[in-house]
Amino acid sequence: MESKLTLPSSGREITFREVTVQDSLDLSSMNPDMEERAATWWLNTLQTGEVFDSREWSQEDRTLGLIYLFFLTQDDVKRRVSYSCDHCGERHTFTADYAILAQREVKTLESWPEIPLLEGQYQLRPLRGSDMEELEQMRLSKPTPTDSQIRFAVIAKRLGADPEELKSLSLTSYSQLIKEAESHLDEMEHGVSLRTTHECPEKGGETNVSLPFQINDYLPRL
Repeated sequence: MESKLTLPSSGREITFREVTVQDSLDLSSMNPDMEERAATWWLNTLQTGEVFDSREWSQEDRTLGLIYLFFLTQDDVKRRVSYSCDHCGERHTFTADYAILAQREVKTLESWPEIPLLEGQYQLRPLRGSDMEELEQMRLSKPTPTDSQIRFAVIAKRLGADPEELKSLSLTSYSQLIKEAESHLDEMEHGVSLRTTHECPEKGGETNVSLPFQINDYLPRL
């Protein structure tokens, strides 16, 4: 049985076939540390007809695709979620029913955004699957990069910029670049929101919680 998904970044329709046991066995043979590569393989392998390489999808497209296939292959879509409470300061754990995501509106883009920054010197854009794979390779490299190095690499990818060129900017220009980029992030939002709320069992009041999305948790390995 086939099912269809419309990508929120482009409006392109993707057709997925039914998942087989062999698909899950093949998936299980892949390195679990290479989540983004496994996600690319999964999203590409299950397409029918002309394959639209998921390396070209936005990060949000890929998340939506994985959640969609997760719903198609799993009976139990509940997960335990922990968070730090804004009201009592303690950590709480609750069972989140990810089925709520299927009822939410999917935010779409009219066109692929390329937002000029620093008077047009740079263009802010969504991350693609290929960017996610390269960032994953960086995280797994030795010596292990610092959090600052990873954040810088993400910024360079979002700008489609040469990291060495960015390093040559004055700190003032770089700070202005980041400030401008952050002010435009809402314009690039698309896909399905993973945010929910949970009420503090001790003092009441709700905390905004981002539902975790670890790729390996949504790939049905056998």
